[in-house]
Amino acid sequence: MNVESLSIEQDGPVVSVHIDAGEGNLFTPEMTRHLAELLRTPPEGAHVVRIAAAGPDFCLGRAPFRRGGGPLRDDVDALIEIVEALQRSPLVTVAEVQGDAAGFGVGLVALSDVAVAATDAHLSFPEVDAGFAPALVLSWLGSLVGARKAFWLAATGIRVPAREALALGLLTDVVDDPAQLPGTVSSIVELLCSKPAAVHAQIKELVRLYAAVPAETRGPIAADRLAFGALRRSLAEEAS
Repeated sequence: MNVESLSIEQDGPVVSVHIDAGEGNLFTPEMTRHLAELLRTPPEGAHVVRIAAAGPDFCLGRAPFRRGGGPLRDDVDALIEIVEALQRSPLVTVAEVQGDAAGFGVGLVALSDVAVAATDAHLSFPEVDAGFAPALVLSWLGSLVGARKAFWLAATGIRVPAREALALGLLTDVVDDPAQLPGTVSSIVELLCSKPAAVHAQIKELVRLYAAVPAETRGPIAADRLAFGALRRSLAEEAS
């Protein structure tokens, strides 16, 4: 399946998404909507989405917004859709970051469940140099790195090396030898696929739920989930 410069192929439980959009691998609204639809409505049997890119850069942002009130709003809505889809998809997302990511590209990386980068990759938020605040980025960045770090990254636009991005929580791991990146990611995908997809979906849901509620309510929610899970397993054992 191909849309513009985005190709999507499924091999059993693994859906491979390949970005090949030329210089900077900039995402267009159509590419964004197509990826969001995949994440919202997974194909049958899918478990893990592996996102990789061609060329020296992973993704340096989005294509410029179209002119006019209607098209502009559609382009903005597409960005909101992909952020929500990355956060809410039952699929496990794995980003294979072979090169630099900026702006929207960092969103693809940081909002994936697992993100592994080559050691020479850099992450940045250059919107400040274009004269605007990254409003959508800031809706999630603070929860990952803290308010002060979020301000610093957005206010300066500095290029953060992969190792520093790992320490900040924007990456899961860094590979010293870029040639070993695909193999490392393949091993991670294989490990993930060896575990139950339904449990992974539940883990994602609970992580998101606990982050959204006050600390004092997390215990009762956990108790209810544990009791319900135990009851369901007991009924399944009796039925078998």
